[in-house]
Amino acid sequence: MTEPATAFDTIDADPAGPEDPAGYDWSAVTGRIAGATLESVPFEWSVIDGLFDPELAATLAASFPSAGYRLSSTQPDYTFLYRGLINEGTLINAGSLSAAWREFGKVLAGDAYRAAMQQLTGRDLDGLKVYGGFCRYEPGCSLRPHPDRPIRVLTQTIYFSPHWNEQWGGSLLILRSADPGQVHRRVTPVLGRSVVFVRSDHSWHAVERVRRGIDAVRRSLLLHYSR
Repeated sequence: MTEPATAFDTIDADPAGPEDPAGYDWSAVTGRIAGATLESVPFEWSVIDGLFDPELAATLAASFPSAGYRLSSTQPDYTFLYRGLINEGTLINAGSLSAAWREFGKVLAGDAYRAAMQQLTGRDLDGLKVYGGFCRYEPGCSLRPHPDRPIRVLTQTIYFSPHWNEQWGGSLLILRSADPGQVHRRVTPVLGRSVVFVRSDHSWHAVERVRRGIDAVRRSLLLHYSR
């Protein structure tokens, strides 16, 4: 990126989250994950559309936190804003979150969600540590090709940007190799879409640069199961 890190680096807290009614049917979410199809080319991965019912998707998108982020890295083409949500299975930084997000955070760290991921991927996730956080890709942000670190076993990304236009960039690129030109699939980060993939030495992926000058932010939640 050409912008200085201080242009994006912020530690401000969100104001207290709205107390929207809790008690959502999260079993519908885990059911959609467990019932999804895992592709095997160019590595093991799955794209799941409509992960949430429309009302829940809108609630989570509207209350997606806007502050409390730090720059993930100063490395070129590996730059986005990150705010932690789950650390080794424990909810963190939750005081300013909406009730829906606090509830979803607990679901993400829970056994039923882990079981759904195991059913989708066929991987034994027992004993693995769960980490998760919010990501903001502002104009100019991108993520260069990488397969993820070997410590990670499984990764999920869930998107929370309503009305995202693919012309704005920010698509997840499923790659056939470390070459960013070898695109197998381009996944637009639309609201409620999720991508899951099993980490391997050839699970190459990237995020194309969010176009500069647009009035939009690519918002997602990132979840890892790690050794």
